[in-house]
Amino acid sequence: MTDASLPVLRAAVDGPVVLVRTSAEAAPSPEEPDAPAPEPGPWTLQLGWAPGVGAARWHTPEEISDAALAVLHDGAGRTLGELRPWADRP
Repeated sequence: MTDASLPVLRAAVDGPVVLVRTSAEAAPSPEEPDAPAPEPGPWTLQLGWAPGVGAARWHTPEEISDAALAVLHDGAGRTLGELRPWADRP
């Protein structure tokens, strides 16, 4: 799904829609590699990774579903996990 397709989907669904963005959507630009990750907007779940000492990992489907349901419940955008430092991603 893209930002352009989101209005079409919202028009076809009776109720709220949660936009789930991959970590790549929050990648820093080469010009500003240390820039903070953008804050997700309402009804958006920004995926990151689960930090760990030398063992960062991607989130499980269950973790992602739970976080998406939390956004669906309250409409507040949130980030699941970490997005910086970018070099720490799995």
